[in-house]
Amino acid sequence: MSFYNAEELNQLLAVIRGERIELFVILAAFYGLSRSEAVGLKWSAIDLLNWTINIKHTATSGNLNGIYTEIEKERTKNKSIFHILPLVDTSMSF
Repeated sequence: MSFYNAEELNQLLAVIRGERIELFVILAAFYGLSRSEAVGLKWSAIDLLNWTINIKHTATSGNLNGIYTEIEKERTKNKSIFHILPLVDTSMSF
């Protein structure tokens, strides 16, 4: 597995600024979410009363018998990945 260093992450964020995927990349970078976890987030996962975000859904896409399809799951890869994270002020400013 490889990770972006701070300089690489800043370059990536500069390139995607204003693009549709910007928020997903920021969430993935800030919280360490996988692509499928970031894309699978739903508004129902955000609890503004307790300032938490519940990571329990995933979304991905692919070809199935030559047909492009999107796949949503009401669970993460395994139960140990399921987590509730604190929301922080910087994540609320996007």
